[in-house]
Amino acid sequence: MAFSMLDWFGNTYVGGLVGMGGKNSNRFISPADFKMKVMRLDKSEEWTSINGKEREIYLTTPELRMVVDRLALMFANGMWKHYNEDGTEVENSEIVRFLENPNIHQSRNQFLFQWFVQRCLYPATYTYKLIGSRLADVPTALWNLPPQRMVVERTGKIWTATTPEEIINRYRLKNENADEFFYPYEIIQMARPDCDDPIMGVSPLMALKMPISNIRAAYGYRNAILTKKGAIGVWSSDAKDSMGSIQLTPDEVDDVTAQLLDTYGIFDDQHKVAISPKALKWNPATYPTKELMLFEEVDSNRKAIIDIMGGNEFMFCSGVNAKGSTFTNVEMGEKLCYQDTIVPIAEDYSYSISKSLGLPDKRQCVCLENDHLPIMQFDRTKEAEVSYKKTQAVDILVRNGYQTDDAMEIIGLDAEGYKATTPKPVTTTPGQQ
Repeated sequence: MAFSMLDWFGNTYVGGLVGMGGKNSNRFISPADFKMKVMRLDKSEEWTSINGKEREIYLTTPELRMVVDRLALMFANGMWKHYNEDGTEVENSEIVRFLENPNIHQSRNQFLFQWFVQRCLYPATYTYKLIGSRLADVPTALWNLPPQRMVVERTGKIWTATTPEEIINRYRLKNENADEFFYPYEIIQMARPDCDDPIMGVSPLMALKMPISNIRAAYGYRNAILTKKGAIGVWSSDAKDSMGSIQLTPDEVDDVTAQLLDTYGIFDDQHKVAISPKALKWNPATYPTKELMLFEEVDSNRKAIIDIMGGNEFMFCSGVNAKGSTFTNVEMGEKLCYQDTIVPIAEDYSYSISKSLGLPDKRQCVCLENDHLPIMQFDRTKEAEVSYKKTQAVDILVRNGYQTDDAMEIIGLDAEGYKATTPKPVTTTPGQQ
């Protein structure tokens, strides 16, 4: 007897559930009552569109927002200092007071946080310098304009230009009612590096197009499983005869369905235990989310976001990354992030602000510094501890007959270091020991 693929499918578990058993396939269900749906997989990849959706992606992708916000908070910790050419700090600086409150709605922290987030999302940032008087040392206000609504109207010149006005005619801020226009000297534009266009820059999210797409796809799949997975299981007939499984009749199916949905359930007015006169078995529907390794996929792409944004993975110890992490690792990760990312960006930003305020002409500058942070004092504390131990070693050698200069040379401590870390002698009064 020929054994067709249809017969084979009918003898499988799924085939039995839908009534396609080889010999008794038509016992209670006709072919017209069942339509097989074939799931087709689209082989073409799908990537999230970045251009024009930067803000939406930032607000709705937890892994991206977590990294960006953390780095922005670190950047916003910076304190403004005003220096003369010789390195002396300008006392009671009017410019520092202004930068601490750059506009009527934002403090220094809020302003810096907003600017850094924009830098992480868009090709360039645009800070509007509201000038009340050309004669004033400081502007009236600074505002971070929304980059997604900015249009740069260019002259077409780049390489032969010597002033911003030769490159840019004007800036246009698109508004719902009427656009606003700005002169080049009113805008502090800072573009992300682009090998082809130094004026407009390129968004770092472009390099994260695939990781972000994978993260969002993983969340989408998990959401679909939880909200749209359909039936959580199947009740099927467990009755058998000499010919195999006995299908439930349509009336029996309706009766069982009505009982299970209406009479029995978890609510107060429903029975908790069901008694069926029919031989039934429960077949739960399972969804292999664990086998798909969705959490591992999200974590892997999160690491890509951390790397591109200039963070350190030990700073974000959650999920898979939490394994093996220590306080020392987290502390060192944060310090490296300041050293390799935050400080260089702060230096670049400080130069742009100084130049916009005309400070280089006065042989002055403002600096956004992080030296006051405890994490940045780590090395200094360690250096002080090492110097103190060296001083103790010098004293031990001196007590054993060495000259002080010879002892310092042996230990590797110079005179200034020895002087700075030598404990001051304790004076006593008569009667004290």
